[in-house]
Amino acid sequence: ILDENYYAIFGEGTVFSVPVPILWTVAVAIAGIVLLHYSTFGRQIYATGGNATAARYTGINTKRVKIICLVIAGSLAGLATLVLTARSHAARPDAGAGIELDVIASVILGGAALSGGRGTIIGALIGSLMIGVLNNGLNLVGVDPSLQLTVKGLIIWFAVAIGRRQ
Repeated sequence: ILDENYYAIFGEGTVFSVPVPILWTVAVAIAGIVLLHYSTFGRQIYATGGNATAARYTGINTKRVKIICLVIAGSLAGLATLVLTARSHAARPDAGAGIELDVIASVILGGAALSGGRGTIIGALIGSLMIGVLNNGLNLVGVDPSLQLTVKGLIIWFAVAIGRRQ
């Protein structure tokens, strides 16, 4: 990737001394909060995630909701790819390999239910910050990468166990 504008827009630029990736994160979080909490479609998403059968009986087109959610998720994954490639100055097909466990752990720690229907954008952001701090701390201490996966797996297991009791 040789375009300097690309780096400035997605990875290394700043606006009023705030790094652009943080601005992208804030913009997506605000858009997500508005979509989920201040729109009819957001309520339809929560209803479909909580109980698709009940949502369908109330007149919600659950197939449409799921497809739109998948399109949104794919678009956000594309945006994340643009930011990641701009930050690393390279486009590697395996750059995001293994991130799935971090994502699941972040969302679960943020209060979302694996069964669906519960969770917030702010909770997911807080969970991702906690996983980021954990990853950084484990790397600084020198913990073996395979053991790091075990630690994250245990965190997910405990968070799910606690969530099921509620």
